[in-house]
Amino acid sequence: MSDLKSVVDSQGCRYSLVKRIGEGGQGVVYAVQGGRMAVKVLNSSSATDAKRYERHYHFLRSLDLSGIPIAQPHAVLAPPDIGFVMLLLPDMGAIQRLISPPHGVSSLREWYTESGGLRWRLRVCARSAHALAMLHYKGLCYGDVSPSNIFVPNSPAGSGVCLIDADNLRFESTTTTQRIYTPGYGAPEVVTNCGFASTLSDAYGLAVVAYQTLTLAHPLLGDAVDAGAPEDEEAALSGSRPWVDHPTDRSNSSTKGINRDVVLSKRLREISQRTFVGGLTVPRNRPSAAEWAEVLDRASRNCLSCTKCKASFYRTDKLCPWCGECRPKFVKGSVCVWDPSLGSSNSMGNFVCGSDTKRSVRDDFVLSVGDQLLIDERLGLGLAQGDIARGILALEYSGDKLSFRAIASDVPLEIWTKDKKQTKIKHGSTFECLVKEFPMALHIGDYGKLHRVLCLEAAQ
Repeated sequence: MSDLKSVVDSQGCRYSLVKRIGEGGQGVVYAVQGGRMAVKVLNSSSATDAKRYERHYHFLRSLDLSGIPIAQPHAVLAPPDIGFVMLLLPDMGAIQRLISPPHGVSSLREWYTESGGLRWRLRVCARSAHALAMLHYKGLCYGDVSPSNIFVPNSPAGSGVCLIDADNLRFESTTTTQRIYTPGYGAPEVVTNCGFASTLSDAYGLAVVAYQTLTLAHPLLGDAVDAGAPEDEEAALSGSRPWVDHPTDRSNSSTKGINRDVVLSKRLREISQRTFVGGLTVPRNRPSAAEWAEVLDRASRNCLSCTKCKASFYRTDKLCPWCGECRPKFVKGSVCVWDPSLGSSNSMGNFVCGSDTKRSVRDDFVLSVGDQLLIDERLGLGLAQGDIARGILALEYSGDKLSFRAIASDVPLEIWTKDKKQTKIKHGSTFECLVKEFPMALHIGDYGKLHRVLCLEAAQ
């Protein structure tokens, strides 16, 4: 397909095309002059395809996808072109650039840190998983998860992600004979024509993207496959070869990428194994996009920043795995549950505990000096991963104190310090607590109801 200069939508609006920003088997994505929109133009030119796609794009425009970071069709192209116009956030690019280092990079580890590092990779993967989970929550299937279809900020200072290619989006209950996937990211049942795109094939594609983004290695393309014939790669992507990190079968192991012990937390290893071992050819055994979102989010919240090399790493490492510097001091937060029914006549309740009589921890996080963390409704109230979550509270750690800024007006917030002093944080206000006053607890919700509590302590 030769590059187009402009296209017209069904309402007669003309769009000047600046450059190609993506290309796949179905068509080409162009940036529109002005930087706020993009256009996807399909390769097909048959009249039957044109009508079918036009109907589908109008269907996509009718969907309520508010709050979901996806480039929903803004307008449908007029003949002879087939495609649609979509809104596109500026200063974003495909997540592929976090997977494939530029030619000539001498140190993979240095490039990994300079291109955003571990924590940022975890965050953008978590946000991608959240976006898919929200679609799945509505009964929708994305259809073609790949590194070219997930856009992330060009700078780690940016926030948010965007799924840019919505033309395969459909209700999962809708039957289809199409098998659309990007080579290397299609679930085995789709690749082998034994099944169709589903929320679980979406979860598989997400898992491959996340694993590659974190490790810089494909989960099924080991050293033997790379050195073999094209049929070996086909067999691997069809699910006939073991995962490169399979715990017992090392026939397809990979020496590529970053040390897995450095970039994969214990839970990420577990969820990867469930996907690429138990769920490789049995879709129902795969973790969902929502579970991936929870695990990736939690991993990102448990990263520290090295004071020497500025790289990020898991708090479980006492030394920075990138440069060997000692782990810095940090604030550790545990998300526990407070039950008013557990209180005696002299108290207002107590923490829910496990069989070992210790507080049951539902989630956790850390803050190193200079870190900020938004406590949203998923973390603070326990909302499902598929829900659209708003912020409740913003935390910031300066080294000697922790500041709390209340965001939600309808969620009661009250701090209990170690000397039993209780302070309510009013909406829009900021409260500062000295680290020397730790440990402390922040109650999120009404005392008369079951609610979550952030238990905070200083650590090193």
